[in-house]
Amino acid sequence: MQLFSHLVLWGVLLYRVAGAAEPIRIESVVPEAAWDSKFQRTSGWLGADGNYSIRVAPDRVLWFFSDTLVGRIDNGRRVDTRMINNSVGVQSGPLGAETIEFHYRKNDQGEPQSMFRPDDPSHWEWLVGGTLVGGKVHLFLWEFRKSRDPGVFGFEITGVNHVEIENPLAPPLDWNYSRRSLPFSELSDNRITFGAAVLIHDEYVYVYGTRETPGRKHSPKQMILARVPSESISDHDSWEFRTQTGWSRDFREPALLVTGIASEYSVSYLPSHRQFVCISHGDLLSPKIQARFASDPAGPWSEPVDLWTCPEPAAKKGYFAYSGKAHPEISAHNELLVTYAVNSFQFGDLFSDPSLYWPRFVRVKLSPP
Repeated sequence: MQLFSHLVLWGVLLYRVAGAAEPIRIESVVPEAAWDSKFQRTSGWLGADGNYSIRVAPDRVLWFFSDTLVGRIDNGRRVDTRMINNSVGVQSGPLGAETIEFHYRKNDQGEPQSMFRPDDPSHWEWLVGGTLVGGKVHLFLWEFRKSRDPGVFGFEITGVNHVEIENPLAPPLDWNYSRRSLPFSELSDNRITFGAAVLIHDEYVYVYGTRETPGRKHSPKQMILARVPSESISDHDSWEFRTQTGWSRDFREPALLVTGIASEYSVSYLPSHRQFVCISHGDLLSPKIQARFASDPAGPWSEPVDLWTCPEPAAKKGYFAYSGKAHPEISAHNELLVTYAVNSFQFGDLFSDPSLYWPRFVRVKLSPP
């Protein structure tokens, strides 16, 4: 069993780009079975991907999930199970004594339904990055529809929505929220989307995204960045975008801050080290989870440092790992808890192997500053 990955990475000085921060030394990376077990259920909510988190109170963390399995496990299989497109978790209590409850809607027949649903019933939404501003949660949702492509990637994005939850301390089914289209998407020649990661720092909200070239085989995704004063996050006219020359109101010519990043990732600030860290899988479903470091939210970012190679894809043909990101909300000092998801190219495996779609946790121990 893989217990340590790249223990004491003394070679990080080899991974530098001009002007980038020196990578923080990684002391160890180990699986975190105790956190795994909190998300392993045998009835009701049976797993999901996405796995974003936002602290909304000292003793309350919200989890936002994308595709979610709901049903029961019997004799080592998921039975009477269906997939919905998103759900929410509520983590309550102090760290070490926390509990997690899972929420989704139900129709009149008692069948599970997604927590968030777009106006077009043929579309669906996946929940991605967000943050708490002035007591309200600002969450970004990617809206999709089916495409002509076969298999597990037979979908295409149709836009990004900005949801504002007015009462995030209430039970999720009692939330009052508004939804608006985020007007900063380009879905044709150069696909530009925002919401992959969100960071609040020094009175600004930084909203990260990706740019790629649709139709180009193995086109690498690239990190892009928007920012807005925290108090103006609802005012889309106040947003500005990082370009090669600074900040601009035009999102169509973004600076490409990192090349070779996943669709979903996280960016966190490490106050003890005074550095920012981006956690992401490598592009194109790489099993490796990597870290990049910077002294500013816009970079420049260091070259990637390999943290963890997810063992599941090597254990069975057709399995793949993705959605790696950090959760500073639940991490101890000088550590980061990182999650990832495991899926299969064969849809039936989700029912024959109930360990798929359970969030996987690893604990990254950082060197002292």
